[in-house]
Amino acid sequence: MLTGRTESGVELAVPEHAPEPASPSEEVAVQHVVLAEPVDAPVVAEVLAARAQVAAARAEAERLRERVRVLESWVAAAAQGRKVEYVQAQRLAMMKAVERDERFTFVLSLPLALLVLYCGALVVLVWLLLEGRI
Repeated sequence: MLTGRTESGVELAVPEHAPEPASPSEEVAVQHVVLAEPVDAPVVAEVLAARAQVAAARAEAERLRERVRVLESWVAAAAQGRKVEYVQAQRLAMMKAVERDERFTFVLSLPLALLVLYCGALVVLVWLLLEGRI
């Protein structure tokens, strides 16, 4: 505990321990000073100024922590959006691949082969009829 006497001759005692960290919703609280022993005014002023700086630094740190939490949530949302875009792009690529495979499968399919064979047989039959062999 810091003790000293003020200019007016009043004794003043200030505890040395740091104040409890304030919650983000609370403003910087005024602490009551117990008058017990005389203390030099400059010492008391320095202690009170140091405590005010500590409280301001803690409030600033909490404000920055909140800002970091907001930024992390934005990054998470952007990452989720990228995942959705990636999945949609992959789905579109798969659909195009399936469509190409269906086209090539039709070209090499049994119905097409039978149609070509039928047309070839008709051409041969017409040619034989025109030549007079049948």
